[in-house]
This record gives sequence, structure tokens and C-alpha cells, in this order.
Amino acid sequence: MTDRTPPIPSPCVKVCAIDPDDRVCMGCYRSLEEIAAWPRLSELEKVALNATLEERRAKLGPYLYNASNRRR
Repeated sequence: MTDRTPPIPSPCVKVCAIDPDDRVCMGCYRSLEEIAAWPRLSELEKVALNATLEERRAKLGPYLYNASNRRR
């Protein structure tokens, strides 16, 4: 048995749509660059990005979907 910590799960919530104004995913709040980089990030970088996403989520607020898939 090893003393390894479990890997940091992806913040993806399977709602993949980029907001054209904020340029972040309306599901996980990551930028396209952050989404692409995720598999290559270290565990510490993933923890740091998750903290950034929490701050971004608080700043931008929830995305509410309407017919045009835009925040109201």
C-alpha cells in the first residue's frame, strides 16, 4: 500500500459553453487555456487553479441560462 493522495479531479461539470464576454466556460469557469493545460498541471497547480476558480465564480456570479444561453 502507498501513501499517495488521490488525484485532484477536474473542475469540469459537463456544461461546456464559453461565454463570449467573460471568455470562460459557463460550467467550470475556466478559460480555454486553463482547460487545455489541466492534464499537464501539477497537483499543486491544480489546487491553486481550483482556488482561482472559486474566486472567479464569486466575482462573476452564477450563469443563468436563457434561450440564448447567456447570463441574465
